[in-house]
Amino acid sequence: MNVVYIDFDGTIVASNSLHYLYFIRWRYFLETRKPLALCMLAAAWILLPLILLVHLISPQLRDRISYFLYRDLRPEDLSRLAWQYWSRYEHQMLQRSLSYIKKMAGAGFHIVIVSGSVE
Repeated sequence: MNVVYIDFDGTIVASNSLHYLYFIRWRYFLETRKPLALCMLAAAWILLPLILLVHLISPQLRDRISYFLYRDLRPEDLSRLAWQYWSRYEHQMLQRSLSYIKKMAGAGFHIVIVSGSVE
């Protein structure tokens, strides 16, 4: 029997997704219009795709690049902008997640949904 364990938090994807990270940089630039924010937006455009490749080689290097891209944001700004992304794309993400679960079930996988949340 093939089993797939899914942490159901709305982020079920077939591969890593970095769209929200670019969205955060873009929104921060639009809000602040700071030159540094524009430079970091450009850096995100260039470096985010590389993070996917670097992840396979060195998780530590991946973390260092991610830290570099977001170190100028306050935690509350990062959290607020991430929630903006979720609010804007929640329905689309959930529909994609359910479609993925149905596809796996149709391929004969036994679906087990797990969560680290106590709620």
